[in-house]
Amino acid sequence: MDEVKILVAEDDKNMRLSLEVCLRAAGFNVQTVDDGISALELLDAAGPGEYKLLITDIVMKRMNGIKLIDEARRRFPGMPELVITGYNTREAAAALKNRNCNSVLYKPFTEDALVDTIKKILSGRPERP
Repeated sequence: MDEVKILVAEDDKNMRLSLEVCLRAAGFNVQTVDDGISALELLDAAGPGEYKLLITDIVMKRMNGIKLIDEARRRFPGMPELVITGYNTREAAAALKNRNCNSVLYKPFTEDALVDTIKKILSGRPERP
């Protein structure tokens, strides 16, 4: 799976490191950043099709995950996203539903759940929140 490049936007340093270690162990090529603006900068520099999946937290400084999804979809239509969040609120759920997000994992989740969800998304069988 080395050809599958994934971008992770997560502001929590420990979670970001855990995601990177887990995904690399699963054979993915992973790049991590700590906010939405940095994610967009990497996406823009890489160009369309370079990253096969965007994984983002919702609550981050500088640009939250909802705005990141909106902007990434505008710039890179068709790139799937996976939202990981500890905020299971009505507002967050409504924002994700309104955007038809590919999939959502609520923290805490297992490594197996993460990898299985990613494989489903990449195979074109996303789970709905």
